[in-house]
Amino acid sequence: MQLHAAVEVHPQGDELLLWHRWTGRCARVPRGLRPGHEALLRRLHMLEAAPLGELVPVRSRWSVLLPDRPALWHALPLQRGPGGFPFAELRLEDWQLDFLRGCNGARPLADLLEPERALPLLELLCGRGVQALRLQDGPVRASDPGPWTLSAPVRPPEARASHQRGDRGQTTLGRYHQEIRAEGHFDHRETTLAHAFAEPHPALGGRRYGQALREVLAPAPGQRVVEVGAGTGELARDFLGPGPLAYTRVDRSPELLAAQDLAAPGSRGLLGDALALPLRDGSVDLLLANEVLADLEASPELGDWDLRVEPGQALFNTGSFSLLREAWRVLRPGGRLWLSEFGGLDEQPTETRQLDHPEVSVHFGQLLQVALALGFSATVRPLSEVLGFDLSARWLSRPSWEAMRCLDPSLPARAWTARTVPRPERVEGLVDRAVTQDGPGPVVTRFWVLEARRPR
Repeated sequence: MQLHAAVEVHPQGDELLLWHRWTGRCARVPRGLRPGHEALLRRLHMLEAAPLGELVPVRSRWSVLLPDRPALWHALPLQRGPGGFPFAELRLEDWQLDFLRGCNGARPLADLLEPERALPLLELLCGRGVQALRLQDGPVRASDPGPWTLSAPVRPPEARASHQRGDRGQTTLGRYHQEIRAEGHFDHRETTLAHAFAEPHPALGGRRYGQALREVLAPAPGQRVVEVGAGTGELARDFLGPGPLAYTRVDRSPELLAAQDLAAPGSRGLLGDALALPLRDGSVDLLLANEVLADLEASPELGDWDLRVEPGQALFNTGSFSLLREAWRVLRPGGRLWLSEFGGLDEQPTETRQLDHPEVSVHFGQLLQVALALGFSATVRPLSEVLGFDLSARWLSRPSWEAMRCLDPSLPARAWTARTVPRPERVEGLVDRAVTQDGPGPVVTRFWVLEARRPR
């Protein structure tokens, strides 16, 4: 088989990546093309001249237009890092900008561009290093994943400091949390769901995350509420708003405690460890730890915890189990516990690799086993159900979010939409998706809640 001259061949291990420079279409095949591949390659127009004028140009969601420059702002697929894709500017002439505006996924190339201008522009936009455009045989369908997909290296893991792992292979983040800098931490290093939805959002009926949580937990006036790992104090702010509470924050980071003091001046901050709370026995009415469990110790050894171990399980949420035991100590009879985190009811704990520290998902089925064994009455439910998230609500798609973050690195990681996101200049082509799809923060359907009560 003879490949067309516009097809590039890139060896990748035992495979070949075939890339059509004029259409942006690609195929992975074993080294050494065989007759069985002919039908595939012919369908991708890799064996003969493609009927370019009849094909439909489809813009990648990983690019937007900056009309005042004018320029295309596009991801760099081959330079993927732990935090995502960098973006770069590709200067455009006015006619090129107009062409890209006209690419609606339905009109053929011949309707949009003169033949003599086509090849140089296609070489520019469909190349493997840009991937801003792809030509396909017919109109794009709403379910077509192509516009959302880049041919890119596997996302690499972030580097780990030696002090983040103990001698038994367990995660150890005490020093990491002590050294946290408050400014920008939850925007650039670890965005939590609560941080993303810390401003009023339609997904929560126009409420902030903390307001929704307060309505669900409904602490009585004068009750003592303790939050473990209070971030920048936004939950504490929302809890203190409606009425008097004795609200205490426990955190390992002196700098975060200072930020919490400013956000929630009616609360009290204590420097302390989640697994050795600086609180008296039986002194707390409501203990909550929102998106903290993944940062606690996860160990390859179960220790003395009596659990049903699943085949092949490599990590155990031992820090979360210890927090349950500590909660039993500090809660009054009748006191309540709220623990939320990403994970699953029967999902084996898995380390998240793209952050600068090891967070581990929570096996809520095993967490529930421990809670019941300690004597709690307890349930586990999806967070979206508990807080009443509207899962049809929209937020900025992940490609649009990464484009805006690269355009303005100071942009806070909030649940923006294409309408609400601040723009340093005019931007065309931002797209929203349902909050069940990747966006500016974690996806809500990945989160679960353990609610428990100590019997009276």
